[in-house]
Amino acid sequence: MTRRKRFILAILVALGVLGFVGFVSLAVTLPDGTTLKTQYPVLKVMAATNQFRIEWSPTRPAHWARLDQISQAARNAVMISEDWAFYDHNGLDEKQILEVLENSLKSKRVRGASTISQQVAKNLYLSSERTLWRKFREVLLTFQLEAHCTKDRILETYLNIAEWGEDLYGITGAARLYFEKSPADLTAREGAFLAMLLPSPKRYSKSFRERALTPYALKMMNGILLKMLQAHFLTQEEYDQALHERFW
Repeated sequence: MTRRKRFILAILVALGVLGFVGFVSLAVTLPDGTTLKTQYPVLKVMAATNQFRIEWSPTRPAHWARLDQISQAARNAVMISEDWAFYDHNGLDEKQILEVLENSLKSKRVRGASTISQQVAKNLYLSSERTLWRKFREVLLTFQLEAHCTKDRILETYLNIAEWGEDLYGITGAARLYFEKSPADLTAREGAFLAMLLPSPKRYSKSFRERALTPYALKMMNGILLKMLQAHFLTQEEYDQALHERFW
């Protein structure tokens, strides 16, 4: 072996060792993503900073809605809007990531490529800082969640910790505020409205404050309902009915 080849080999070995050490260091400092399997996250909003922290409880919180206590229509509306392949992927949706990248190149405005599992991992265990290091930790935690928790458990958690308005977390409070009903009674159109709120609930809740759907809200909701029809979550009759439903 020539001196040049020995030098290149030494560099590759060194990089491999550094990568392994970095991975071990990351694994050691990573939060325990298996907590969700046996405990419930309780969000504590801190009034001074308007931020929240997570506490864990072995018992289900009073406001917590089990998945079977949330209407199928509302669950499907949120899922098809946020992560249409949720039950088919292992935590990361490569097709969704590619579509976001393709639309970004075309300068189209799109939602992020984070799956529901990734959002749960980030919201429960990590900060909201936008760094590659945080994203890498998020991916590892997502794989932990997927390995130890059922899809139903992850989706149920997402619906119960998602932000739906000013200091409003969880679908129970959202159903009560926006429609004065329980999550079990939400219709497809109401589910589409809640799904429309998720990227920025404080901004998009303008429709509720003014008791009239904005053009953006109407476009997004109709798009969600159309996807539900295409995915056979709604029949043609249910779709037509949802398009004309009024709730204010």
